[in-house]
Amino acid sequence: MTFKKLQALLEKDGETLSEEVWNVIRLSMGGNPRKTKRFANSFYLSGCFLNHPNQDLQEKVQNGSLSRISQERQSFYLAKILAFQMSFPDFYQHLRHHPGDWRYLEEEVILQKDATKREQTLKGTVKLSEFWADASFRDFMSKTSKSTSQNNPPAPSYDIVEALLDATSLVTETPS
Repeated sequence: MTFKKLQALLEKDGETLSEEVWNVIRLSMGGNPRKTKRFANSFYLSGCFLNHPNQDLQEKVQNGSLSRISQERQSFYLAKILAFQMSFPDFYQHLRHHPGDWRYLEEEVILQKDATKREQTLKGTVKLSEFWADASFRDFMSKTSKSTSQNNPPAPSYDIVEALLDATSLVTETPS
Protein backbone atom coordinates (compact mmCIF):
# COMPACT_ATOMS: atom_id res chain seq x y z
CA MET A 1 0.00 0.00 0.00
CA THR A 2 1.43 3.39 -0.95
CA PHE A 3 1.70 6.16 1.60
CA LYS A 4 -0.81 8.30 -0.31
CA LYS A 5 -3.40 5.47 -0.18
CA LEU A 6 -2.75 5.02 3.52
CA GLN A 7 -3.07 8.77 4.03
CA ALA A 8 -6.46 8.78 2.29
CA LEU A 9 -7.68 5.89 4.46
CA LEU A 10 -6.57 7.50 7.71
CA GLU A 11 -8.00 10.96 7.26
CA LYS A 12 -11.37 10.76 8.96
CA ASP A 13 -14.61 12.53 8.04
CA GLY A 14 -12.96 14.87 5.56
CA GLU A 15 -10.58 16.10 8.26
CA THR A 16 -7.15 16.54 6.71
CA LEU A 17 -3.82 16.83 8.41
CA SER A 18 -1.18 19.34 7.37
CA GLU A 19 1.75 18.30 5.22
CA GLU A 20 4.04 18.94 8.21
CA VAL A 21 2.10 16.43 10.33
CA TRP A 22 2.24 13.85 7.52
CA ASN A 23 5.96 14.51 7.23
CA VAL A 24 6.36 13.69 10.93
CA ILE A 25 4.36 10.49 10.42
CA ARG A 26 6.33 9.52 7.32
CA LEU A 27 9.69 10.12 9.00
CA SER A 28 8.87 8.46 12.32
CA MET A 29 6.84 5.43 11.22
CA GLY A 30 9.20 4.42 8.43
CA GLY A 31 6.41 3.51 6.03
CA ASN A 32 5.09 0.75 8.29
CA PRO A 33 1.30 0.69 7.67
CA ARG A 34 0.44 -0.84 11.06
CA LYS A 35 2.56 1.65 12.98
CA THR A 36 1.11 4.47 10.89
CA LYS A 37 -2.47 3.36 11.59
CA ARG A 38 -1.68 3.03 15.32
CA PHE A 39 -0.10 6.50 15.20
CA ALA A 40 -3.17 7.98 13.49
CA ASN A 41 -5.52 6.39 16.03
CA SER A 42 -3.38 7.70 18.90
CA PHE A 43 -3.25 11.13 17.27
CA TYR A 44 -7.03 11.35 16.99
CA LEU A 45 -7.60 10.02 20.52
CA SER A 46 -5.10 12.47 22.02
CA GLY A 47 -6.57 15.29 19.94
CA CYS A 48 -10.04 14.49 21.27
CA PHE A 49 -8.70 14.59 24.82
CA LEU A 50 -7.07 17.98 24.15
CA ASN A 51 -10.32 19.33 22.70
CA HIS A 52 -12.41 17.91 25.58
CA PRO A 53 -9.96 17.81 28.50
CA ASN A 54 -10.53 16.53 32.00
CA GLN A 55 -10.42 19.13 34.79
CA ASP A 56 -6.63 18.98 35.36
CA LEU A 57 -5.74 19.28 31.70
CA GLN A 58 -8.47 21.86 31.09
CA GLU A 59 -6.80 24.15 33.61
CA LYS A 60 -3.43 23.73 31.86
CA VAL A 61 -4.99 24.31 28.45
CA GLN A 62 -6.93 27.41 29.52
CA ASN A 63 -4.17 28.97 31.62
CA GLY A 64 -1.20 27.86 29.57
CA SER A 65 0.29 28.63 26.22
CA LEU A 66 -1.60 25.80 24.51
CA SER A 67 -4.72 27.97 24.28
CA ARG A 68 -2.75 30.66 22.46
CA ILE A 69 -1.42 28.55 19.60
CA SER A 70 -3.18 27.62 16.37
CA GLN A 71 -4.81 24.23 15.88
CA GLU A 72 -2.29 23.53 13.10
CA ARG A 73 0.67 24.18 15.40
CA GLN A 74 -0.93 22.12 18.18
CA SER A 75 -1.39 19.23 15.74
CA PHE A 76 2.25 19.46 14.65
CA TYR A 77 3.48 19.38 18.26
CA LEU A 78 1.13 16.51 19.10
CA ALA A 79 2.41 14.55 16.10
CA LYS A 80 6.01 15.00 17.24
CA ILE A 81 5.18 13.99 20.83
CA LEU A 82 3.50 10.82 19.52
CA ALA A 83 6.48 10.16 17.26
CA PHE A 84 8.70 10.40 20.34
CA GLN A 85 6.39 8.08 22.25
CA MET A 86 6.24 5.42 19.53
CA SER A 87 9.63 5.65 17.82
CA PHE A 88 11.89 7.21 20.45
CA PRO A 89 10.39 6.06 23.78
CA ASP A 90 13.50 6.86 25.84
CA PHE A 91 13.37 10.49 24.72
CA TYR A 92 9.62 10.57 25.38
CA GLN A 93 10.20 9.35 28.95
CA HIS A 94 13.02 11.87 29.34
CA LEU A 95 10.63 14.67 28.32
CA ARG A 96 8.21 13.63 31.07
CA HIS A 97 10.85 14.78 33.58
CA HIS A 98 12.54 17.49 31.47
CA PRO A 99 9.88 19.03 29.17
CA GLY A 100 12.16 21.95 28.27
CA ASP A 101 14.78 19.71 26.70
CA TRP A 102 12.95 19.49 23.36
CA ARG A 103 13.29 23.26 22.91
CA TYR A 104 16.85 23.23 24.28
CA LEU A 105 17.85 20.50 21.81
CA GLU A 106 16.43 22.40 18.85
CA GLU A 107 17.73 25.83 19.83
CA GLU A 108 21.14 24.89 21.21
CA VAL A 109 22.04 21.90 19.04
CA ILE A 110 20.03 21.70 15.81
CA LEU A 111 19.94 25.44 15.09
CA GLN A 112 23.56 25.91 16.19
CA LYS A 113 25.60 26.69 13.07
CA ASP A 114 28.97 26.39 14.79
CA ALA A 115 29.89 22.68 15.04
CA THR A 116 32.32 23.31 17.90
CA LYS A 117 29.67 25.07 19.99
CA ARG A 118 27.20 22.29 19.16
CA GLU A 119 29.66 19.67 20.42
CA GLN A 120 30.35 21.69 23.59
CA THR A 121 26.61 21.97 24.23
CA LEU A 122 26.19 18.21 23.85
CA LYS A 123 29.15 17.46 26.13
CA GLY A 124 27.45 19.49 28.85
CA THR A 125 24.26 17.42 28.63
CA VAL A 126 25.11 13.75 28.85
CA LYS A 127 21.56 12.44 28.40
CA LEU A 128 20.82 14.63 25.37
CA SER A 129 24.18 13.62 23.97
CA GLU A 130 23.12 9.97 24.19
CA PHE A 131 19.87 10.70 22.32
CA TRP A 132 21.75 12.72 19.70
CA ALA A 133 24.13 9.79 19.13
CA ASP A 134 21.18 7.79 17.73
CA ALA A 135 21.30 8.48 13.97
CA SER A 136 17.57 7.89 13.44
CA PHE A 137 16.65 10.29 16.27
CA ARG A 138 19.11 12.89 15.00
CA ASP A 139 17.75 12.56 11.45
CA PHE A 140 14.13 12.82 12.63
CA MET A 141 14.80 15.87 14.78
CA SER A 142 16.82 17.59 12.09
CA LYS A 143 14.19 17.04 9.40
CA THR A 144 11.25 18.13 11.57
CA SER A 145 12.80 21.23 13.11
CA LYS A 146 12.49 24.87 12.14
CA SER A 147 16.05 24.81 10.80
CA THR A 148 15.17 22.61 7.83
CA SER A 149 11.65 23.72 7.00
CA GLN A 150 10.26 27.18 7.45
CA ASN A 151 6.81 25.57 7.59
CA ASN A 152 7.61 23.75 10.83
CA PRO A 153 7.03 25.82 13.95
CA PRO A 154 9.81 26.27 16.50
CA ALA A 155 9.96 23.86 19.43
CA PRO A 156 7.23 24.39 22.03
CA SER A 157 7.71 25.82 25.49
CA TYR A 158 7.85 23.44 28.44
CA ASP A 159 4.23 24.15 29.48
CA ILE A 160 2.94 23.16 26.04
CA VAL A 161 5.04 19.99 26.18
CA GLU A 162 3.61 19.19 29.63
CA ALA A 163 0.01 19.56 28.39
CA LEU A 164 0.71 17.39 25.33
CA LEU A 165 2.42 14.76 27.46
CA ASP A 166 -0.69 14.66 29.67
CA ALA A 167 -2.87 14.10 26.60
CA THR A 168 -0.63 11.38 25.17
CA SER A 169 -0.24 9.59 28.48
CA LEU A 170 -3.74 8.22 27.86
CA VAL A 171 -2.39 6.41 24.83
CA THR A 172 -0.28 3.46 25.85
CA GLU A 173 2.11 2.01 23.36
CA THR A 174 2.61 -1.71 23.10
CA PRO A 175 5.78 -3.10 21.58
CA SER A 176 5.54 -3.97 17.89
